[in-house]
Amino acid sequence: MASIRMPNRAWRPILRLRYAPLRMVVALFVKTLGWSARILPHPDGWGKIGDMDGKKIFSWKEVYRDYLALAWMAGAILLVDQITKAIVRGNLELGEMWAPWTWLEPYARIVHWKNTGAAFGIFQGFGDVFTVLAFVVSGAILYYFPQVPREDWILRLAMSLQFSGAVGNLIDRLTIGWVTDFISVGSFPVFNVADACISVGTAVLVLGMWWKDRRQKLETETSPDPISEQVE
Repeated sequence: MASIRMPNRAWRPILRLRYAPLRMVVALFVKTLGWSARILPHPDGWGKIGDMDGKKIFSWKEVYRDYLALAWMAGAILLVDQITKAIVRGNLELGEMWAPWTWLEPYARIVHWKNTGAAFGIFQGFGDVFTVLAFVVSGAILYYFPQVPREDWILRLAMSLQFSGAVGNLIDRLTIGWVTDFISVGSFPVFNVADACISVGTAVLVLGMWWKDRRQKLETETSPDPISEQVE
């Protein structure tokens, strides 16, 4: 059996998963998650995870690349979300309103708002419940994101938006005890960048699923019937 290549030959005896007990722990963990997997030798990286029949194989290198893509997409949104909230908290008192022009204020304005509930101010007072829910949603996205094919960029985009929105509001709940909302448009509930990402991510997910289902139906309708071809 070929040995696993490590980034540094000097550390190979220490880091080699082929003989380390960590190999069994990782395989057991992955199998518990339902992959029924094992570590396989991989000449181009740290190793591969795949199922027992070899049909589904995951490369650690590819998994790192997937998480890097998620970090870039979600990280940029998180940065904007946290910076805008910090600017609002640093310049406006709680409940204070601001608009660049007086004529714009009836239609759109910035207001420092305290939200102890969910997105758009619903279910006030259930902050602890939504804190736990944010952990669950974020963990689920982290688990499933590498399993989504890179060709399915719509689903990946939706998951990145939802992940950044969940983590953005989770940071607020863990640091200050509530979520800072500040975008007020018309009579619509006050929201923030994270809330917008959650809503847009959900819309993208629904539209993506609808488009994928529609495309599969069209392909099924246009594909020739193999039985009729054999009869002919």
